[in-house]
Amino acid sequence: YEENCYLRDAGQSCHNAASLYLSGVKKVNHPDEYEIVPDVEKAVELLEKACNGNHPKSCSTIAKLLQYGQITAKDYKRAFDNLVIGCENGSTESCTGLAHAYMQGMGTKKDVSKAAELYEEGCKSGSAQCCHNMGVLYYQGIGVEKNLNKFKEFNIKAQLFRGQASPDKIANNPLKSSNLRL
Repeated sequence: YEENCYLRDAGQSCHNAASLYLSGVKKVNHPDEYEIVPDVEKAVELLEKACNGNHPKSCSTIAKLLQYGQITAKDYKRAFDNLVIGCENGSTESCTGLAHAYMQGMGTKKDVSKAAELYEEGCKSGSAQCCHNMGVLYYQGIGVEKNLNKFKEFNIKAQLFRGQASPDKIANNPLKSSNLRL
């Protein structure tokens, strides 16, 4: 994977190689020999190469690692920059992460209106999480005018995208979910 990543700028190969480095699987000299030694720095390098090479899944992966400090020190600005690239390249997951970053002011200035715009776009793309979050914004009147009908509409979409219920079942009880947090 790594060779294909560098020689052909193949984003998927960069992502796959990074996954192996994160899990610690490293090929040794013999084809059937492996050792388990994670190399986080190498994985981060490969994920950023993939992200910059138009592999948006890698953008959200590296951003999560940087935002939450799961395997590296927290770096909100760098995470934000990777999410922007991923979102611009069509990754709903990156756009969702970008909306969260705007909502919390992580790596950027807090901008609830921009977060709402991204949540709404993500909902249109089929993201249950974005639909849920947009509904909560309408329920609480954060960044948008409080609107319980819009809340219900987004709540129903979130439940449908999650496969939690059929449209008929939800129509009879659209407020079944009591989780009203972002």
